[in-house]
Formats: sequence, C-alpha cells, structure tokens
Amino acid sequence: MKVFSMKLLSLTLFIGFILAGCGNGNSATNVVKRYYAALAKGDAKTIGVVMTPQAAENLTPFMEKAKEHVTALGAITSTEETIDGDTGVVTVSFENGDTEEIDVVLIDGKWRVSEWE
Repeated sequence: MKVFSMKLLSLTLFIGFILAGCGNGNSATNVVKRYYAALAKGDAKTIGVVMTPQAAENLTPFMEKAKEHVTALGAITSTEETIDGDTGVVTVSFENGDTEEIDVVLIDGKWRVSEWE
C-alpha cells in the first residue's frame, strides 16, 4: 500500500509540473500568437474570439490583405509583452526581420487584440 501511495504522489506531482509548464493559455502573448495564426489562415471565427468586437469588425474588410501581410512576415521568432493593468502591448519579431507592436486589452478576464480599433 505504501508503494502505491508513493507512486500516486509521484504521478500527481509530475502531472502538476507538466501543467504548470504549459503557462497561461490566455496570456496576452498567446492571444497575439493566435491572432497571427488566424490571420495567416483567414480564420474569421478565431479572429472574432481573439479580438475585441470593434477591432474584428474593423479588420473584416481587410482580411485578405492582412493574410498576405502576415504570410510575408514569416514565422514569429520572439515576443515580448508589456502589461500595465488592463492594457498592454505585445512586441512581435518575425522571420523576415520585421517587428510589430500589437495593442491588447483585458476584457472580462481575457486578453483581446484591440489593434484595429
């Protein structure tokens, strides 16, 4: 019985460490990464989730142009977020050497891209 308890404790700790390493799925940085992935695919549904409603509405007429722009940037190579209360900026560097700053806002406990407002 003691061996079983130790194995169970070890497994529980291992799973806890794995989950802790996953980070916050709703961090400003993760939302911006989802934003760029959605733009690259032309995925309007995800755009509606990761952006504020007004920003998504403003972006809609430019989706094809935004898709072309993001494709030309290449892969994200690094990010850096600066948060000040309920707002922030995520600086994104790309494979082609360009850098963009994306405005984010915290709404109901979830980060949203507000870039197109």
